[in-house]
Parts: sequence; structure tokens; C-alpha cells
Amino acid sequence: MKVASLGTGVKAVAAGSGFSLALMKDGTVRSWGDNFYGQLGNGADPFGDEPGPVGNLSNVKAIATDGDAAHVLALLENGTVRSWGRNNDGQLGDGSILPGTSRETPVRVANLTGVEAVAVGGHSLALLASGRVKSCGDNNYGELGNGTHGFDTDRSTPVNVTGLDNVRSISAGTYDSLAILETGRARSWGNNFHGQLGNGTSGDAADSDLPAGVKNLTGIRNMDGGDGFALAATQ
Repeated sequence: MKVASLGTGVKAVAAGSGFSLALMKDGTVRSWGDNFYGQLGNGADPFGDEPGPVGNLSNVKAIATDGDAAHVLALLENGTVRSWGRNNDGQLGDGSILPGTSRETPVRVANLTGVEAVAVGGHSLALLASGRVKSCGDNNYGELGNGTHGFDTDRSTPVNVTGLDNVRSISAGTYDSLAILETGRARSWGNNFHGQLGNGTSGDAADSDLPAGVKNLTGIRNMDGGDGFALAATQ
């Protein structure tokens, strides 16, 4: 079935938890579906049964959300980032946190410039032009990668992922994070109950709040994290 009112001007698409996004070739974004947390970014409507414009947003280079997420990141051409939607753990990165601080229209993520890519899980990740990574939001399992974990360690503004540089690309699972290095090797951190970090461990005590090497993978082209698993394509 053809999505209404989009035409042929679509550059990229993304799907969140009950909602969908389309990045248009003109640098604007359209959204439709569930809007309980403001994830459509239109400032008002409770839901959208056909695409409508995300408010006050232009010059967008890339968009990111996740099938388990109700928030969105938009990377602008100038290397800054906008966010909107659910914000119960500070994942919007604008300095606010807890239920009731969801954003129905885009806000600027604090203290982020020179961003090359963004990724969304239950938290948010940003890859900088320097090859470093910053994170914000939920950190119960150490998915922010800053050496802390627990319910009281969520961050509402971006923090540095510790000991990680020369990163080529990033991905976020629901409660874990992945990074591919320029060497073609990978690092992972966060929840590892199902062994999704790929470091040879699993279980209740196997979470990692710092990046660690993924075993037996070289020449990685891309990776993607899901809810309790990860996938990688190699050369």
C-alpha cells in the first residue's frame, strides 16, 4: 500500500514504536502514527493517519529512532541535533528528565556540535567528527558507556563514552550500544543478559558499563542492535 501524500521526494525512512518517519529530499521530515509522547513532533495532534510535517525543522541530514523507542533524533546539516518525543530517562538530551518532560516539537540537544551520525535505542548516541561518541538517556545497564550504571545514573545531557575513539559508525539496541572502529573491529556496552554484547559472557552479572571488544569479528561493514541481540555484516 502506498503511503499517502509523500510522493517521490523521500530520501530515507525510519520506524519507531507505533509511528513512522520520512526524511524528505528538501531536508524536512514528515511523521505519522502514534503521538502519545509527542513523537510525531507536530505539537498537537494525538495521532496522525497520514504523513504531516514535523514542526520547525529543516536542513535535516539524517533521522534516527527505534522500534522500541518513542523519541526521535534528527541530525542537521550544520552538525547539531534536534530531538522530540518521550523523555522519561533524559534521552532527548535537552537537560530535562522524568515523565512529563516529553517534547511535542523538536528541541536542541545540548552541547552537541560536529555530529556525523546519530542512533536511538532506549537511549541516544551521537558520533562526532572527531571519532568520539557521546550518549544520554537511560543508563540502568550501563548503555551510556561512561563507567556508571543504575536507575540514578541516567543523563539528560550528552556525556562522553569512556575510552572510545576512532569510531566509524554507531548503533543502539534497546538497552545496549555498538560502535564499529576504523580498524573494522567492534566495541559494545550495556545490557548483556542474552550475550548480545558478543564478548563471550551472558547473564545477570554480565552487563558492561564501558566499551569492550566484540569477539571473533573483523572487517565489519555495519552492525545493528535489537532487543537482546545484535547483527553484523562483514566484508
